[in-house]
Amino acid sequence: EATTTSDMRLIGFSDQVLGEMYEEHPYYSEGLIPVGAYRGVEAPVKTLAVMNWVFALEGLSEDVVTTLLNIFENDRASLEQVHDMAKQIDLGNLSSAPIPLHPAVERWIDLR
Repeated sequence: EATTTSDMRLIGFSDQVLGEMYEEHPYYSEGLIPVGAYRGVEAPVKTLAVMNWVFALEGLSEDVVTTLLNIFENDRASLEQVHDMAKQIDLGNLSSAPIPLHPAVERWIDLR
């Protein structure tokens, strides 16, 4: 949002700083903000990355969960129109999630 409402620019981390961060915080991984992901990004920007997860209460309707998964799987183009970073959604990561999965997610995976 900040890059669309002001003239700011993203500055990447140095390799040294990234190395120190990975050592201290192993849950981070190497990240790269691609050209065009945000206004003014004209070259890839080195950054820290962490997987994003959608969290829900166990009691959330299975229909809602399944609808979200189907959108992520089948309507990615609509999400990418909102933000280019939606291209990075990888449902294959669900099987290695570090958190318990909603029962509807487990069933959805089993059907694939």
